[in-house]
Amino acid sequence: MNVTTTGGPFNRPPDFFFGVLLRLSLAAALSLVFAQVASGQTTTLLEHSFDGVTAPDLPAGVTAETTAWKTSTSSPSPGSGLNNLAHTGSTPSSVALGPIDLSSATAATLTYYARRTASYPADSLIVRFSTDGGATFPHIFSSGGLPTEASVYEFVSIDLAAPLFGESDVYLQFDGRGGSSSGANIRIDDVLITAPLDLSTTSASFGFAADSSMWNPDSGTLNVSFDLSWPGPESIQGFQFDLGFDASLFSLNSVTSNHSSLNGAGWQITQNGDRVVVVNLSSGSLEPGNYSDLLTSAWSFVGSPLAQDSVAAVSISNLLVAESSPTGSALSLPNGLRSHVLTVEANLASISVSSDSLHFGNVTVGDSASVSLLISNPTGMADLRIDSVRTSSGVFFPAAVPATVAPASTQPIVLWFKPAPSSYGALTGNLVLFHNAPSDSTIVRLAGNGLGGRGDSDGDGAFDVADVIESLDVVAGVASSTPETLHRFDLYPFPGGDSEIDVRDLTVQIQAILNSAWPDGAALPAAIPAPVSGKGGNASASLLAQGASLFLDTNTPIRGFQLEFRMRSQPVSPLAGKSGISVSSHFDAETLTYRTLMFTNHNELLPAGKHSILNGMDQQAEFISGIVVTDTKEKLYVFTLGGFSTPVETPISQNGLGIELYPNPVSISGGSKVSLKFAEETDEAEVEVVDLLGRALLKKALRKGQLIHEIDLSKVVRSPGIHFIRIHSGSLLTVVPFMVVP
Repeated sequence: MNVTTTGGPFNRPPDFFFGVLLRLSLAAALSLVFAQVASGQTTTLLEHSFDGVTAPDLPAGVTAETTAWKTSTSSPSPGSGLNNLAHTGSTPSSVALGPIDLSSATAATLTYYARRTASYPADSLIVRFSTDGGATFPHIFSSGGLPTEASVYEFVSIDLAAPLFGESDVYLQFDGRGGSSSGANIRIDDVLITAPLDLSTTSASFGFAADSSMWNPDSGTLNVSFDLSWPGPESIQGFQFDLGFDASLFSLNSVTSNHSSLNGAGWQITQNGDRVVVVNLSSGSLEPGNYSDLLTSAWSFVGSPLAQDSVAAVSISNLLVAESSPTGSALSLPNGLRSHVLTVEANLASISVSSDSLHFGNVTVGDSASVSLLISNPTGMADLRIDSVRTSSGVFFPAAVPATVAPASTQPIVLWFKPAPSSYGALTGNLVLFHNAPSDSTIVRLAGNGLGGRGDSDGDGAFDVADVIESLDVVAGVASSTPETLHRFDLYPFPGGDSEIDVRDLTVQIQAILNSAWPDGAALPAAIPAPVSGKGGNASASLLAQGASLFLDTNTPIRGFQLEFRMRSQPVSPLAGKSGISVSSHFDAETLTYRTLMFTNHNELLPAGKHSILNGMDQQAEFISGIVVTDTKEKLYVFTLGGFSTPVETPISQNGLGIELYPNPVSISGGSKVSLKFAEETDEAEVEVVDLLGRALLKKALRKGQLIHEIDLSKVVRSPGIHFIRIHSGSLLTVVPFMVVP
């Protein structure tokens, strides 16, 4: 409070002494208020806003059971906004956060924002805790940690209790039980665990948050944090200190703060050389409390490259703290870590590879293909030593491997891809290079398409109804095989065969497709996307549900189809028993999966037009994938018209919403993000990314009125080929094709 006076102490007006008493009373009242604020302060034991990483990455200290948990930017919360933690789909999965030190806590509170879709029940999030370091989570604190109302954020607060208190290695788990559809999701943001702050046990201190750290200069900037503990009762208006360091090795880039206590109006942080000044230039102050990570210093290495590890120190000196009062009295902070030891690691070798992913293309079983990967030592001071090379799959293997790579040099490593009769289709693996560079190992993703393995009669790398039709023609004598392709057809007795092709081999094919497994339980090959259509790109096939009936509409004669749904009961096929048509189906009551195959003889075609193919359809059936084989044995991607919850036939518009997609093609190795630009504002819409077999790889909601939407494909699109983005908005269904390249 500034007071302007005139004259000496005995020349004051009478009301001056009343003013002094009034100011003393106000000061006492303010001291009482500050004391009450301090006694009600809390200390933060766990905090995650999920904003410090790039979606869909998870921040440090957050471990997901599956990739169904990831960070997302599509529905910002009313808290910090930006990213949030999301669980998508119907498969249960959990995520753990920690560790949390509750060893001295007698009270604590967990708070967060939560949001759910209507298809994710409110009681499907269980909040659990572990006291054994995250090994088990037996302590349930909520069995319904989601809002009662869908599509809105709700602030959730849960009081913690025994047996968590007194434990130092506690972990929090969000156990998502999943929704009723693949697009069901929940979102969690601003997770915070706080405990009342007992200032009576707080000792005055200022210093580094840790006494030492390891630093490899090639990793970039080093951040070193400062802590402040102040029990009061006075508050702090500013402080300053000097940092001592070897300027020939290090450069102090900046001193900043992300702490909410210093983000208010009036606070200013100034760094000039080795002097740091933190002051509130208005009437604000730092109340008594325990402030971890109050300041962060950023350092760069400016010295010459080190031939061996070096130890240096950063020190704090000349600390001066000012009380928030008219007198500006100095406050004493006698404790704290005033020295921080830096162990600077020598980087004797470096490593860089020409690509972190390689694709070998299409290779027929029995053949092989090779590619070269370039390994460089761009910034190393000594030879890069390749200790060993391993691959995660036997179909990928290295040939020529350099033992060393000299500084500023590059050497090739030759890699081979050789698919096998029992290992083909869309194959992936990892190449792991173990070396003496700081990261110890480097991973390169590998992919290739194997064609013509067992069961793959038509030799396109996919195992589906088209292979059954090819085998049927060979068994019927209207087509033939060669000695080189015999292994594709000869499946009986499984797996060795008998060098004959007959109806028993057909049976093994059909049963494997319907059960989605080989007779020995081994998984079928991962599908390689089929062409969109034959006949110059004009052929098409679509599905339409009307009531309890499902119709297939094609503009070309067909030899067969293969469909897969998720549903609760088994439908019946009106095509079964018709002359020249064979129908095989299987319903798995455990997984609620229904698969059906239809194929005809070579001279019995299902004509172009609209055909009733299933009756007694589950009204909530979910379409998974579909293939149609034309009379010329070309495969078509099956579109769905309006889904299965809308019994209204909706025409497909190739671009009814006037949508531009960029980039197209999109590169897997180049970020895998595409932008949808709408020509005009639209209502709320749903977007799906699907592959050529009709499988939904990603579903998300689009907000009303937004003209540009960005979609991250990095976690869902794994292989090159043609894909589709389908957008439902009101009565319109728009399909936009795009090409994925390596």
